[in-house]
Amino acid sequence: MQFKTENIKYFIVFLLIMFTNLIANAQIKTRIGFGISDIIFKKYGQSPYLSYEINTLVHRLPAISFQAGVSKQVALSQRFDLNSGLLFSKQGLNYDSDFLYDKIAYRLNLFYLKVPVLFQYKTNIRKDRQSGIYVGPYIAGLLKASRVKEVQGELEKEKMENVNNFDFGGVVGYSWDVGKSPGQLYLDARCTYSLVNSMKEMDGNIPWYYGPEKKYVRNVNIVLAFEFQL
Repeated sequence: MQFKTENIKYFIVFLLIMFTNLIANAQIKTRIGFGISDIIFKKYGQSPYLSYEINTLVHRLPAISFQAGVSKQVALSQRFDLNSGLLFSKQGLNYDSDFLYDKIAYRLNLFYLKVPVLFQYKTNIRKDRQSGIYVGPYIAGLLKASRVKEVQGELEKEKMENVNNFDFGGVVGYSWDVGKSPGQLYLDARCTYSLVNSMKEMDGNIPWYYGPEKKYVRNVNIVLAFEFQL
């Protein structure tokens, strides 16, 4: 799936305008959470995007992710809410390997500014406790992308030039009211999955070497977060 950069920019502006207009009538909450993140490569693997040196490393554990920002909730009916927000999200990729007594680490750190637009269905509408499932799209702009290598305890950090500046995908999650005062504190678990390629092939890659391919490079991020009312 491909989106023109100009169209994505217009969509971001639209979401930011909608975010601003809803603030006056919204329940504003602060959001902070941690989770795990990874990048899925299909077809010819990660080499065209990360370089051939990655082939000697072992993908063992996902990267640790972080998310913080503000969210808002507008009641549409007794059962349905509209949720949006402006979130800072740290995601990435984690590779490492052991060679005799030496450990080599290879990590991608990706920082995004995200705007999700989520529709929530309340499965529990008791006055003392509320919870619900939600689903919807998100759009994100890349703030920074870097690659960190660690060999024999020495760190080497460099900017990643082939990460796409924009990301678009879907969100699914569930939110529980866990505060003593209803509506004051929520525990939220969500998964985001990109629907566009999050990386481009590195400069110098020879496309014909691999033959015809369908590019498939997707970001996935699972976060457990707390949301509390301001």
